[in-house]
Formats: sequence, structure tokens, C-alpha cells
Amino acid sequence: MRTIAAWPNDTTSQAAIAATPWIPGNKEFLTASGLTLAKNTVQVIFPGAAHSDDNMVVYFPEQKILFGGCMVRASNTLGNIKDANLVTWPVALQHLLQYKLEYVVPGHGESFKPELVRDTLALFAREPVKTRGY
Repeated sequence: MRTIAAWPNDTTSQAAIAATPWIPGNKEFLTASGLTLAKNTVQVIFPGAAHSDDNMVVYFPEQKILFGGCMVRASNTLGNIKDANLVTWPVALQHLLQYKLEYVVPGHGESFKPELVRDTLALFAREPVKTRGY
């Protein structure tokens, strides 16, 4: 069985990861009800399979900030689509359009404009891609 400590290519990083104590979570919350951190409401949302089948995003409603991760692109490409669900990704993006957004934080890139969700959706219309058979 391969562990996370085996991922880096150098032995120094592998040793550092292996020596890191892993502490299990001690609180569960329902994603539908969200949670509060430092007086801020936080919603952890599963909009549907996208860049990965278990793609989650984090939304701060008071600040109107969405952390979209790799499902929201700040480039002209979908990036690595090896684990992507190209059928439901556009549907998941459509789900995110219901939220009031002032800032969108993508998984990669330096743009934080709220249009990133629509820009990513446009990538599917501009350049149809082969699906994984979903």
C-alpha cells in the first residue's frame, strides 16, 4: 500500500511527512447547515462531480467569497482532466451561479474575479472535450 509519505521524490520530504503526527478530526457537521468559524458562516458545498468526482467548494456568504479549487479555472484550459467528470462538471458550475460572489479563488491562478465561474463554464462551450464515459 502506498502512503502519502511516498509521494515526494526526495527522502528528506518523505521523512518529514512520515514524522508528521496525524490528528483525526473531532467534530462533524452537516454540509447543508454549514458551520461557524470565528463568527463567520462557512458553507462546504458539494456542487457535483467536476475536476474530480469528490469536488468540494467552500463559500463564505457574508464576504461573498467562493474557494472553488480546481473546478474553477483562471486560465484558458481545463487543466489535467485525468480524474475529471466532463459530463457533470458544467452542471456543477451552473450550481455555483446561484451564490452571490464578489471574489472567486481558483485552485490555480492569480485572478479572483467573480466571473471565473462563468469563464470556466465557457471553456466547455468553446472547446468540446471527450468524456470519460459517464
